[in-house]
Amino acid sequence: MKYLITGGSGYIGSRLTELLAERDDTEQVVISDLRPPRAPYPKTTYVEMDVRDPGMRTLLETEKPDVLIHLAFVLNPMHDEKKMYDIDVNGTQNVLHAATLAGTKHLLVTSSTTAYGAWPDNPVPMSEEHPVRGMPGYAYARDKTEIDRMCQLWAARHDDRTMTIVRPCIVFGPTVDNYLIRLWTNTPFTPIIKGVDAELQFVHEDDVVDALSRLVTERKPGIFNVTGDGTIKIAEAAALAPSGEAGQVEAEPRHRFFLRVESQDAPGRAAAVNQSVGPEDQLRLVCNNRKPSPVERIGALVRGDDWAPLGTSDGVDDSGPDAEAVGSALESTQGA
Repeated sequence: MKYLITGGSGYIGSRLTELLAERDDTEQVVISDLRPPRAPYPKTTYVEMDVRDPGMRTLLETEKPDVLIHLAFVLNPMHDEKKMYDIDVNGTQNVLHAATLAGTKHLLVTSSTTAYGAWPDNPVPMSEEHPVRGMPGYAYARDKTEIDRMCQLWAARHDDRTMTIVRPCIVFGPTVDNYLIRLWTNTPFTPIIKGVDAELQFVHEDDVVDALSRLVTERKPGIFNVTGDGTIKIAEAAALAPSGEAGQVEAEPRHRFFLRVESQDAPGRAAAVNQSVGPEDQLRLVCNNRKPSPVERIGALVRGDDWAPLGTSDGVDDSGPDAEAVGSALESTQGA
């Protein structure tokens, strides 16, 4: 098997590259990124390329990967939302267009559970069949929603190919570096919303990487939520931070950063999203031994320890729906 990973130098891309490179049936892993890989992994080739580069088609035609894994996204919010949109949405459109013209047979794209949106009528738990309708005022979720729909539309138009859409919740782990991790570990206190102790849902980075590996090696089509079992309240997470302090702040719902994205208990627009993804509807992550609770995992993380990630089952559940034609017409994804 030959793989090409956009964003392969990021923390998820690096772990996935390492895992795939160790497999006996892996011929080569091509990393496409603006930064070189963190380590000289075996069987790997690095190509410096922006995800928006028109040369993506030539790269795919030259390398001819069996699977294209698209991980090149802005993971931390940017003040320049237009640039963020350009990288994430236009970059994905460029990748899909290039894959179409190059004849790539299998694509895996990472979306997010935030694409479901934090709406009062969200069911609990939330399955992959639920429509994506990310909050208009939250750029990351809005962009992920458009990307998700774009990929579903591509899959519907190219039913002779395989499209895998993966929707992880908040990713934690020893190599993860995002704004939520920094908020918990690098600030004197963790802000929470007064009067609301919202619930969050997390998944270990190794579980995400293991899920991605299984999906590409087993060539699974469809949509898959990837989440850990259980939830943790913001106040509990704040108590586990190095400072051990939780600072309450007053905020209107439209300014409730955490709640707009993750909350279960807040009223109105701050309805459930991540914790609504139930384990019975997600990609199954079955523990071989005892699973540490979310509280235990986060406590270990901030102490510098690391719980072993959840074990996984021998197979991947493929209960996600077939992609349907959704969203606006994206003519550029249609190729010769």
